[in-house]
Amino acid sequence: MAPSGRAKGDAPASGSPASSSSSSGGSEGSWFEGGRVKFGGALATGFRAFSRCVVDGALEGPGDDAELLARLAGDCEVAFTARALDASTTSGEDKGGGAAGVPGTYSAGETFWVGAGDAPRCALERLALGVFAYHARGAICDPNLSGAEWWTQCVEEDDEIGFHWDMDYDLVDEACLHPQLATVTYLSGGGGAPTLCLDKVTAWSPEDSVAGDVSRGWLSGPALGKHISFDGRWLHGAPTALRDAFQGKERSKGKRKRGQEAGRRVTFLVNVWLNHRPDDCTPLPDAACRKMRVPVDAAGLRFSSETSHIPVAECRLQTGEKRATASTSPSSTSSFPFRHCGRDLALDLALPSHLMESTSPLSDAQAGTDANRVIQLEFQPGAAHVKELGNGASPSRPTR
Repeated sequence: MAPSGRAKGDAPASGSPASSSSSSGGSEGSWFEGGRVKFGGALATGFRAFSRCVVDGALEGPGDDAELLARLAGDCEVAFTARALDASTTSGEDKGGGAAGVPGTYSAGETFWVGAGDAPRCALERLALGVFAYHARGAICDPNLSGAEWWTQCVEEDDEIGFHWDMDYDLVDEACLHPQLATVTYLSGGGGAPTLCLDKVTAWSPEDSVAGDVSRGWLSGPALGKHISFDGRWLHGAPTALRDAFQGKERSKGKRKRGQEAGRRVTFLVNVWLNHRPDDCTPLPDAACRKMRVPVDAAGLRFSSETSHIPVAECRLQTGEKRATASTSPSSTSSFPFRHCGRDLALDLALPSHLMESTSPLSDAQAGTDANRVIQLEFQPGAAHVKELGNGASPSRPTR
């Protein structure tokens, strides 16, 4: 199937060469490089994190900001289309890496499109365009073929989003084509699984193996208004096994701060696509737009991350370490099964027992709340590894 708006093999309308990624080899063709459509200019694709990116503080008081964020989270519930899988399911697979029939995983949901030149019809489209404009401001691309693929995740705090790669799933039989950038904005705070991003990429061909080591990862706790961005080709998920890293054991067992809403982990996801629009990604239906509580021109709503960068604490892992050293904590191996292009895979991670004990701990002034932290993991060979388990059912779309 051809990329949207042009025949297969045709150039992106802008004709701009890419300069941001290195080729992963294979037979991608003239207009694809490193698993993405080529573009010009500059785009920061490394992991970055920012705090308080959604409201600008221009309202009358902190309570007004909190009310705006609460209503925005309610709009995310309207847009949320994923549904929990029935625990009795015995066939198929879920979007996001959990095995079919496992409670706490989610089935395939819709994603929505807003083009770079479109006028927003609701606050969520406005926010998606703000994310796109900020991150793509240095890129040269065709605005008619570029834009934001967006969706929401509103899940229980005890649920997780399994590991997966974001791709154009209409092309999955032919190629693994990824967005230039992936982003997560947290619209609830303090509860639920952290996001783990790993610098493991797919091959261009869906038939090629993706087995191999992972060298680096970034672990981000969910904090209200926090925003992270990372390479759109990277493997990522939200494993509940790592909740203690930011919440602590007592809070992960159910104790919450006063005033903190219990029960839901709400995130707003935006993929930045340049010179390509996924074929099955369509605008949010008008009926859903009419249900939104936040007006498209709501005062105080904006996306900006110019002055709110979150520094990263580093935690290096040595393969097979059973006790703490000068640069490591004791580690144990966990395995996370997931699916990709009809194949059963597993991610094996040697994780430190005390992720909060980094080699360069942040001060309270730098880090803010624990959930506002980001921990960078540097894996030695064998400490983090994707392995093939076999072939499964036909390809499906993971929960993202």
